[in-house]
Amino acid sequence: MTQDLSKIKIMGGIGTILSLVGGGVISLAGWILILIAFWELTKMTQEKSIFKNYLIGSILGGIGMVGFIIGIILCFSGLAQYSTKPSSSFEKPIPLSFSLSVLIVCWALMVFGKYLAMKSFKKVTEITQEEKFATAGTLYFIGGLATLVLVGFLIGFVGQIFAILAFFSLPDKAEIKLAQA
Repeated sequence: MTQDLSKIKIMGGIGTILSLVGGGVISLAGWILILIAFWELTKMTQEKSIFKNYLIGSILGGIGMVGFIIGIILCFSGLAQYSTKPSSSFEKPIPLSFSLSVLIVCWALMVFGKYLAMKSFKKVTEITQEEKFATAGTLYFIGGLATLVLVGFLIGFVGQIFAILAFFSLPDKAEIKLAQA
Protein backbone atom coordinates (compact mmCIF):
# COMPACT_ATOMS: atom_id res chain seq x y z
CA MET A 1 0.00 0.00 0.00
CA THR A 2 1.41 3.42 -0.98
CA GLN A 3 1.79 5.75 1.97
CA ASP A 4 2.77 9.40 2.33
CA LEU A 5 6.05 9.46 4.26
CA SER A 6 6.84 13.16 3.81
CA LYS A 7 5.71 14.12 7.34
CA ILE A 8 7.76 11.28 8.87
CA LYS A 9 10.76 12.22 6.72
CA ILE A 10 10.73 15.90 7.76
CA MET A 11 9.90 15.44 11.46
CA GLY A 12 12.32 12.55 11.94
CA GLY A 13 15.15 14.24 10.05
CA ILE A 14 14.78 17.61 11.76
CA GLY A 15 14.26 15.93 15.13
CA THR A 16 17.45 13.92 14.77
CA ILE A 17 19.40 17.04 13.77
CA LEU A 18 18.04 18.96 16.78
CA SER A 19 18.82 16.12 19.16
CA LEU A 20 22.37 15.99 17.78
CA VAL A 21 23.31 19.67 17.76
CA GLY A 22 21.05 21.06 20.43
CA GLY A 23 21.32 21.09 24.15
CA GLY A 24 18.64 20.89 26.81
CA VAL A 25 15.32 22.14 25.44
CA ILE A 26 16.41 21.91 21.79
CA SER A 27 17.45 18.25 22.20
CA LEU A 28 14.17 17.55 23.98
CA ALA A 29 12.25 19.13 21.09
CA GLY A 30 14.23 16.97 18.67
CA TRP A 31 13.45 13.83 20.66
CA ILE A 32 9.74 14.73 20.62
CA LEU A 33 9.82 15.20 16.84
CA ILE A 34 11.44 11.77 16.42
CA LEU A 35 8.77 10.26 18.68
CA ILE A 36 6.03 11.88 16.61
CA ALA A 37 7.62 10.54 13.40
CA PHE A 38 7.75 7.02 14.86
CA TRP A 39 4.18 7.39 16.18
CA GLU A 40 3.00 8.33 12.68
CA LEU A 41 4.81 5.34 11.20
CA THR A 42 3.31 3.11 13.91
CA LYS A 43 -0.22 4.36 13.14
CA MET A 44 0.37 3.89 9.43
CA THR A 45 1.66 0.32 9.73
CA GLN A 46 0.03 -0.90 12.97
CA GLU A 47 3.54 -2.05 14.04
CA LYS A 48 3.42 -0.97 17.70
CA SER A 49 6.99 -2.05 18.48
CA ILE A 50 8.42 0.88 16.47
CA PHE A 51 7.11 3.55 18.82
CA LYS A 52 7.13 1.48 22.01
CA ASN A 53 10.73 0.27 21.70
CA TYR A 54 12.03 3.70 20.75
CA LEU A 55 10.16 5.45 23.56
CA ILE A 56 11.20 3.00 26.28
CA GLY A 57 14.71 2.65 24.87
CA SER A 58 15.36 6.37 24.69
CA ILE A 59 14.00 6.97 28.21
CA LEU A 60 16.11 4.15 29.67
CA GLY A 61 19.10 5.28 27.61
CA GLY A 62 18.71 8.85 28.84
CA ILE A 63 18.39 7.82 32.47
CA GLY A 64 21.35 5.48 32.05
CA MET A 65 23.45 8.22 30.45
CA VAL A 66 22.73 10.71 33.24
CA GLY A 67 23.48 8.04 35.85
CA PHE A 68 26.64 7.03 33.95
CA ILE A 69 27.91 10.60 34.08
CA ILE A 70 27.07 10.79 37.80
CA GLY A 71 28.88 7.48 38.28
CA ILE A 72 32.00 8.87 36.58
CA ILE A 73 31.88 11.96 38.80
CA LEU A 74 31.45 9.78 41.89
CA CYS A 75 34.40 7.61 40.85
CA PHE A 76 36.68 10.60 40.37
CA SER A 77 35.54 12.27 43.59
CA GLY A 78 36.00 8.98 45.43
CA LEU A 79 39.52 8.63 44.06
CA ALA A 80 40.29 12.23 45.01
CA GLN A 81 38.98 11.67 48.53
CA TYR A 82 41.15 8.59 48.96
CA SER A 83 44.25 10.58 48.03
CA THR A 84 43.67 13.01 50.92
CA LYS A 85 43.03 12.13 54.53
CA PRO A 86 39.74 13.34 56.00
CA SER A 87 40.17 16.11 58.55
CA SER A 88 37.38 14.73 60.71
CA SER A 89 35.48 11.51 61.14
CA PHE A 90 32.45 13.13 59.46
CA GLU A 91 34.27 13.50 56.12
CA LYS A 92 34.33 9.87 55.06
CA PRO A 93 35.11 9.27 51.40
CA ILE A 94 32.49 7.85 49.08
CA PRO A 95 33.28 4.15 48.78
CA LEU A 96 34.81 3.46 45.39
CA SER A 97 32.87 0.20 45.14
CA PHE A 98 29.58 2.15 45.40
CA SER A 99 30.73 4.58 42.70
CA LEU A 100 31.73 1.76 40.39
CA SER A 101 28.43 -0.02 41.05
CA VAL A 102 26.46 3.10 40.05
CA LEU A 103 28.60 3.40 36.95
CA ILE A 104 28.10 -0.22 35.86
CA VAL A 105 24.35 -0.35 36.60
CA CYS A 106 23.73 2.88 34.70
CA TRP A 107 25.90 1.71 31.81
CA ALA A 108 23.86 -1.51 31.60
CA LEU A 109 20.62 0.50 31.67
CA MET A 110 21.93 2.73 28.88
CA VAL A 111 23.01 -0.28 26.78
CA PHE A 112 19.60 -1.91 27.20
CA GLY A 113 17.95 1.35 26.11
CA LYS A 114 20.19 1.46 23.03
CA TYR A 115 19.28 -2.16 22.30
CA LEU A 116 15.56 -1.30 22.30
CA ALA A 117 16.19 1.72 20.06
CA MET A 118 18.17 -0.55 17.70
CA LYS A 119 15.20 -2.95 17.54
CA SER A 120 12.95 -0.03 16.65
CA PHE A 121 15.28 1.14 13.88
CA LYS A 122 15.58 -2.39 12.49
CA LYS A 123 11.78 -2.65 12.33
CA VAL A 124 11.67 0.68 10.47
CA THR A 125 14.20 -0.79 8.02
CA GLU A 126 11.94 -3.81 7.43
CA ILE A 127 8.98 -1.56 6.72
CA THR A 128 10.63 1.19 4.67
CA GLN A 129 13.46 -0.82 3.08
CA GLU A 130 15.84 2.03 4.03
CA GLU A 131 18.98 0.24 5.26
CA LYS A 132 20.47 3.35 6.89
CA PHE A 133 17.97 2.94 9.74
CA ALA A 134 19.45 -0.48 10.58
CA THR A 135 22.97 0.96 10.41
CA ALA A 136 21.98 3.83 12.71
CA GLY A 137 20.43 1.42 15.23
CA THR A 138 23.45 -0.85 15.19
CA LEU A 139 25.80 2.10 15.70
CA TYR A 140 23.65 3.36 18.60
CA PHE A 141 23.92 -0.04 20.26
CA ILE A 142 27.67 -0.47 19.64
CA GLY A 143 28.18 3.11 20.83
CA GLY A 144 26.36 2.29 24.05
CA LEU A 145 28.50 -0.81 24.58
CA ALA A 146 31.71 1.13 23.91
CA THR A 147 30.81 4.06 26.18
CA LEU A 148 32.94 2.60 28.96
CA VAL A 149 36.02 3.23 26.84
CA LEU A 150 34.67 6.63 25.73
CA VAL A 151 34.95 5.84 21.99
CA GLY A 152 31.26 4.95 22.24
CA PHE A 153 30.32 8.62 22.18
CA LEU A 154 31.95 8.96 18.76
CA ILE A 155 30.24 5.81 17.49
CA GLY A 156 26.89 7.09 18.77
CA PHE A 157 27.53 10.40 16.99
CA VAL A 158 28.09 8.53 13.71
CA GLY A 159 24.86 6.63 14.41
CA GLN A 160 23.04 9.96 14.70
CA ILE A 161 24.45 11.01 11.31
CA PHE A 162 23.15 7.75 9.80
CA ALA A 163 19.72 8.36 11.38
CA ILE A 164 19.60 11.83 9.79
CA LEU A 165 20.58 10.36 6.42
CA ALA A 166 18.00 7.57 6.83
CA PHE A 167 15.11 9.92 7.54
CA PHE A 168 15.99 12.27 4.70
CA SER A 169 16.51 9.30 2.33
CA LEU A 170 12.88 8.27 2.71
CA PRO A 171 10.82 8.99 -0.38
CA ASP A 172 7.78 11.24 -0.02
CA LYS A 173 5.51 8.36 -1.04
CA ALA A 174 6.35 4.68 -0.92
CA GLU A 175 5.02 1.16 -0.73
CA ILE A 176 5.51 0.03 2.84
CA LYS A 177 4.85 -3.27 4.54
CA LEU A 178 2.03 -3.40 7.06
CA ALA A 179 2.35 -5.33 10.30
CA GLN A 180 1.42 -8.98 10.19
CA ALA A 181 -1.78 -9.61 12.15
